[in-house]
Amino acid sequence: MHFKISNLLVLTQKECRIMAIDRWQIDLQMMSLIQIDSCGVEAGHPFIQMKNGLRVYSFEPTKKELQKFEELGENLPAGLKPECMRAARDIVQRYFRENGFAPTPQKTQFLVPGGAFIDVGAFSGLASIKAAQRVGEQGKVVAIEASRDCFEILKLNIEANNIKNVYPFHTAATDSDGEVQLYEGGRQANTILEKAYDSSSDKVKTHEKPVAVPARRIDGILNEIGLSPAMTTTMSLEINGAEYLALKGAINFLTACENFYIRSAARFFENKEMAIESQVRELFSGHSVRFAMIAPYLHIFKGAI
Repeated sequence: MHFKISNLLVLTQKECRIMAIDRWQIDLQMMSLIQIDSCGVEAGHPFIQMKNGLRVYSFEPTKKELQKFEELGENLPAGLKPECMRAARDIVQRYFRENGFAPTPQKTQFLVPGGAFIDVGAFSGLASIKAAQRVGEQGKVVAIEASRDCFEILKLNIEANNIKNVYPFHTAATDSDGEVQLYEGGRQANTILEKAYDSSSDKVKTHEKPVAVPARRIDGILNEIGLSPAMTTTMSLEINGAEYLALKGAINFLTACENFYIRSAARFFENKEMAIESQVRELFSGHSVRFAMIAPYLHIFKGAI
């Protein structure tokens, strides 16, 4: 059955900014869903062990997160320690709501048993773990993360939860193999673009602190692990402006793929004049794909999805 694009609400950038303002309140309310068995710090990494068996490693909390812990106190999940506040937010943002709000489809919404999930900008791997559970033993999950710090957490989470069908790759996803500069602007602001236009703030952001990281085409990665284009595939891209370059590097697999759903972040562009939507439409020109722009994501569909 085709996904009914016409029924989706297309949000304006103003509405997305309002949503971002309210995000803290939404996340804090959703924290009540976390049932904690234990939490603490292990080998320098905060963790939460949930009663459902999921174990989540994360980073140290920010000052704002610690401030919220002090403000909310007993309204937070029972057993939550201040040093684990970042881990609790990661569970809400990246496992429960998958970096989205209704009506945006979740990353794992269209996954099927035996299918594939390609997580580009996988961060701590929580969406990849959730996807691995949904596609099952016959499915495959590819988790791509360029940041060394984030990749370390990603591997910890995969190993701690004994996930066998996730293939982690420490690399930037782009349109050529080799090495690129990764501009590290914080835990979630890493990008291979030195400058990027931010459509939500109407400003150009300049990134600093570059570090050399491996770069690969997604086509090569998928060939390496033997991922078949016959598999129903979902791809998520959240790499702060470099999504188009990653899609260029995956175009051979995607054009051969019979059924796919792509959710690509579409907030950052290489320049103000060239939005990702127009670039991607040109990239897939001549192929039977469907598009929906539900800010801040561009959604691309092919086949029976």
